[in-house]
Amino acid sequence: AKEAISTAESALAAEQAELATAKEAAVASATELATAKEAISTTESALAAEKAELAAVKESAAASEAELATAKEAISTAESALAAEQAELATAKEAAVASATELATAKEAI
Repeated sequence: AKEAISTAESALAAEQAELATAKEAAVASATELATAKEAISTTESALAAEKAELAAVKESAAASEAELATAKEAISTAESALAAEQAELATAKEAAVASATELATAKEAI
């Protein structure tokens, strides 16, 4: 009977040691899981920040494109105005030449 008790106690001690090892493994796994969850959370936060930055860059690019289009339109308008002024100047020069010719003709007649 004593031998049976001793064997049972040894078996119990072995089971308790095994249980302690299993508990340690479970704690280690839980710690690893918590670390992995924290890493995922950090990565998700970084991803969200990158997405926000990308959206800001896209918005800035769209604004720059709009400014460029406005500037091109202003240049086109200025070029049209310049062409009109040049045409007006050419007409004025022609009129001046005609007046000078008329003046010369009048002087000659006088």
